[in-house]
Amino acid sequence: PEQRRQLILSRAKGAYELYRREGGVPTPPVMTKLLAVHAEGGDREGAAAVTQSMLQGGIPLSPITCEHLVRMYVKLKDVTAAEEVLQSLRGGGLTPTPETFGILVRAHTHRNNTAAALALVDEAHKGGVQLSERNLKYLRAQCNNQGISHPAIPSDPEEWVKQVQDVRKKTRAAPRRKVQELEGKIWT
Repeated sequence: PEQRRQLILSRAKGAYELYRREGGVPTPPVMTKLLAVHAEGGDREGAAAVTQSMLQGGIPLSPITCEHLVRMYVKLKDVTAAEEVLQSLRGGGLTPTPETFGILVRAHTHRNNTAAALALVDEAHKGGVQLSERNLKYLRAQCNNQGISHPAIPSDPEEWVKQVQDVRKKTRAAPRRKVQELEGKIWT
């Protein structure tokens, strides 16, 4: 995996250098893609260099670029750095994407830091950001286990499926029990 990661990163660098040699201008989409490659590859130094290049070139960081950085830091198990990226996004007056909140909510949940995860859910809720079910699923279960209910965490949307399955199990078992009772009466 490490060799493959290095290969992909070197190809991305080579493609960007070729793009620049041929007169390509570093636009926000190009730089965001380059940052995404470095972030996905876990290349902290490369991502920092691309971020610095963006800022020096007058390309502001966007919520999407910050999402890439947050994802990278969480993958590298540096939640503090991910939180700092979120702080800088807030400081710039930008609203984080739902996925940025979700990545951090999941990271805090998996580290059993329920209070920090709920604080992020509160912030997202107050900002009108709707978190996806996959980002809330484990936090909801953790809160249920700890006896915590939170107004910004909706009930489990799959609960009705579980209830239908329970009813089906009971209704399937009832006729079998009746047949067994009748068989017992007939054979005795």
